[in-house]
Amino acid sequence: MSLGTVRWYVSLFLLWCVLSSKHILIYNEETLVALSFFLFVYLTHRYAGDAFGESLDSRGKEIAQELQHYLNVREESLRALAQAHGATGHVGTHMKSLGLRVEHLLHLYVSQCAGNVRGAIHHGIEQRCHHLHLLQQGQTPRLVEALAQALPGFVLLEYTQHKGMVSQKSLDMALKALD
Repeated sequence: MSLGTVRWYVSLFLLWCVLSSKHILIYNEETLVALSFFLFVYLTHRYAGDAFGESLDSRGKEIAQELQHYLNVREESLRALAQAHGATGHVGTHMKSLGLRVEHLLHLYVSQCAGNVRGAIHHGIEQRCHHLHLLQQGQTPRLVEALAQALPGFVLLEYTQHKGMVSQKSLDMALKALD
């Protein structure tokens, strides 16, 4: 400090002492608190103002970076939400085309199933007709003829091949007749 500033501080201190001793300045708690606060603010600004300014500036930059990061993340999430909303906006069109496709496939399936059912019915009718034809050709007379010729092996073979054409009772009677 220079000599001029020291003189200035000393003269202010002496003036304060004189005013206080003559009860020109009356001190109570509120006045002392206010004077202490203003003195603290003045001295802090005077001697540490640059350090506080730099600290506040650096903290302000950090806050700005955090805010920018938050805004970027928020912007990305809003874009994703807009894209999802746009995709759901076309769901009706997609569902309609999907419904048409399913309806077309169901018609194809129904026609194919109808063909399969017709084929199964036709095959069943053919089998029954063939069975009736075999019965009419005389499978039963062949068995009786084989019994008459005493060929029990042939009778058993015929019986196992055409189960149901000859009853078990008639087969037992035929085997007893052979003995």
